[in-house]
Amino acid sequence: MSGYQVKALYVLPADGADERLDTNGTLARSLAAAQAWLHERTGKRLVLDTFRGQPDVAFVRLDQSDAELSSHGVFIRDQLERILAARGFDHPQKIYLVYFGGGAGVPVCANAAHPPRLVGQVTALYLKGTPPGALPCANNRFATDERSAGYLEFLALHEVFHVVGAVQRCAPQWTGDHVGDDPGDLMYAGSSPWRPARIDTHNDDYFRTGRADCLDVDRSIFLSPQAADAEIPAGWGFRGLSTPQWPADSAIDIGHRCPTGVSDP
Repeated sequence: MSGYQVKALYVLPADGADERLDTNGTLARSLAAAQAWLHERTGKRLVLDTFRGQPDVAFVRLDQSDAELSSHGVFIRDQLERILAARGFDHPQKIYLVYFGGGAGVPVCANAAHPPRLVGQVTALYLKGTPPGALPCANNRFATDERSAGYLEFLALHEVFHVVGAVQRCAPQWTGDHVGDDPGDLMYAGSSPWRPARIDTHNDDYFRTGRADCLDVDRSIFLSPQAADAEIPAGWGFRGLSTPQWPADSAIDIGHRCPTGVSDP
């Protein structure tokens, strides 16, 4: 496929064990479950890069060790974006959804670019992350079928929504690039357990808000069916995306803590 797409990557550090998540059906099932959950609530799906109807998941083995990469902490995402861009994964119309089979020592299970303050293409799930005060990220399990979306599927959707731009300060319930009013909201962050059941609970923060002056993910070019006024993420139009771009006073999405085949780029 061509055009604006979300491209899934299974990425391993040099010393990472290969669980073959890209070839044994694990990531395909997980993405199908995420898509089904999203479609049930919105009538839309992510525009995934596919081959013969299945997610086209690329496999990438990096030269750097897990310890070397994980030493960057929450900023490991920035390193992955630079390294992957140098490998050719810098297509200007793609979001790269990275399933990173490492991350020991990384204090979150995932994080993402968040335009316009942190402009980038990469979001990453750290499958071996070790957030303090919570269960290791490896305790989470992928969906076993497309009707059983769970934490990792919600996390993938959550982080892709961040790369699209959700949630912006103009949202009424904005709380540090998330919403803080409902633990059942996909984009919630706060002190209560995160149990996603809805997308923008009151349709006033980031989805089908009816506002033209604040980002609405319903208009994202990465969702299908596509809106007539589909939008690309803020800042994407002016750069070649070889490195992430952000102003000096930007903040990074520090991510979520865990709850109690080679293809074209």
